[in-house]
Amino acid sequence: MPGAGRRMLIVEDEPLMASLLAEVLLGHGFAAETAHDVIEARAAIRHFDPDGILMDISLGDGPSGVDLARVLAGQRPDIAIIFLTKHTDLRTAGID
Repeated sequence: MPGAGRRMLIVEDEPLMASLLAEVLLGHGFAAETAHDVIEARAAIRHFDPDGILMDISLGDGPSGVDLARVLAGQRPDIAIIFLTKHTDLRTAGID
C-alpha cells in the first residue's frame, strides 16, 4: 500500500473536509489524525508524531496554517507540509 506505516496529520477547520481527507488517507494505508486549529495541531504533533501534515492556510480565528508551518520549519524540519487551500495566492488569505 502506498502509505503503509506513514502518519499524516490533517489540519483543517471545516470538520466535513477534515473527515473526508482522513477517510481518503486511511483508504490508502496511512494512519491519519485531524486537528481543527493550530492549538489542536501542536498537541497532535506532540502525541501523534506525524510524518507529514496536510494543512489548510485559513484556519478561522487565530494563527494560520502558514504561521504553524513557519514554526515547524525551525522546530520540526522532518515533517513534510502540504498545503491544500482554495487560495491561489497567500495575499488573498491576508498573508504577506
